[in-house]
Amino acid sequence: MPLDPYEVLGVAKAASEDEIKKAYRGKARQFHPDRNPGDKTAESKFKEVQDAYEILGDKDKKAKFDQFGHQDPNNPFGGGGNPFGGGGGGNPFGQGNINMEDLAQMFGGAGGGGGGGGGGFSFGDLFGGKKGRATKGRKAPPQQQVAGLTIDFLTAANGGKVGISVGGKNIDVKIPTGAAEGQKLRMGGQAEGGADLILEIHIEPHPYFRRQDNDIILECPLSLVEAALGTSVEVPSISGSRIKVKFPPGVSSGKRLRLKGLGIKDGDQYVEVKIIAPAVTEGKARELLEEFGKLNPQDARSGLGWA
Repeated sequence: MPLDPYEVLGVAKAASEDEIKKAYRGKARQFHPDRNPGDKTAESKFKEVQDAYEILGDKDKKAKFDQFGHQDPNNPFGGGGNPFGGGGGGNPFGQGNINMEDLAQMFGGAGGGGGGGGGGFSFGDLFGGKKGRATKGRKAPPQQQVAGLTIDFLTAANGGKVGISVGGKNIDVKIPTGAAEGQKLRMGGQAEGGADLILEIHIEPHPYFRRQDNDIILECPLSLVEAALGTSVEVPSISGSRIKVKFPPGVSSGKRLRLKGLGIKDGDQYVEVKIIAPAVTEGKARELLEEFGKLNPQDARSGLGWA
């Protein structure tokens, strides 16, 4: 008795075209002769999968099957055991819906139903073509390999080379300027077996530089007196040079001074002020600060809605 094509593909009757095609491809891969050499059961299952998709992959044949089952009232005996026409003589392909070139590309075999060329699986051998020809599966290409690569902050910002060891050989990895966290670099043919090596970048934090897109942020502490009177401080940059920055009198914490063009690529460097106030609890210093407050009255919370 013919098998139910829905059961063969493992899909519900309400399955969409995409769901049916996905199920067919999965089953076809599972039972393909190239993956199961000499396994008659797998070969039989593979034929069943093709028969099932011959029906469910064609809208008209699917509709006919949904209405009448395997018995077509207009052709009760079918063509060679196939009530849906086309594949006479037990060939489920016939003039139907299955694309031989798609199958050939999917499984690496030779397209065509009568035993095509190439070293892959021959559909002609399976469905009644030439006999006695051995089939040889093509060797699958090596799968790409993924690995993490941790680099320091300045190498990521400025670019450079990092040496790594893969399978006992040393190779240099070129890091592009402005490399970002999680960025992937492809090293063609550098993994074991000649596969591509995919390196995912991880960046170590810097002790004093921070990054915002292509801008660099450097926090610069100032004393209370420096902030009040103004001062100049020589600060570092990611290029290694040092730049003298002038802070005006009365500069506040959080204020940023821009150093144009000293960031990553077209970015800038910003020097962010952080005022460090001393703890003065007694003695002459406290008296002087209190006097200073009287001489320079200031409402630090002026303009705030909650003050």
